Amino acid sequence: MLDAHRYGLAQLHQLRGRVGRAAAKSYCILVYPDDAGERDRLGILTESTDGFAIADEDLRLRGPGVFAGTAQSGAADLRLGDLVRDIDVYRAAKLAAERIVESDPQLESPEHAGLRAALETQPTTRALLISS
Repeated sequence: MLDAHRYGLAQLHQLRGRVGRAAAKSYCILVYPDDAGERDRLGILTESTDGFAIADEDLRLRGPGVFAGTAQSGAADLRLGDLVRDIDVYRAAKLAAERIVESDPQLESPEHAGLRAALETQPTTRALLISS
């Protein structure tokens, strides 16, 4: 695959899976410029054929991006925590948020006033709240 540095690991993993589906041994060769600094990233594909492991490593290397924005990679907008390391905390928070929205979708309850005020100061969060 020419210019392998221009593809994401998931794309390369999928393309690799299309090479040599018959009984004969096959090879997938990744070609990239020496100066691309991609040896470690692309090396992940030589270490694993597990798509989930490759995706986890890609997430760790590229970062999760912005949840309520358009950036698909890079530093997350989380001020505390690390999405990869703290995934269990994220899942627990997600469940708690879903319960709140189920019971009080407009956050009109006095106990949710602080949460509603905080959301109204974040335009992208407000857009998510309205569209969900």
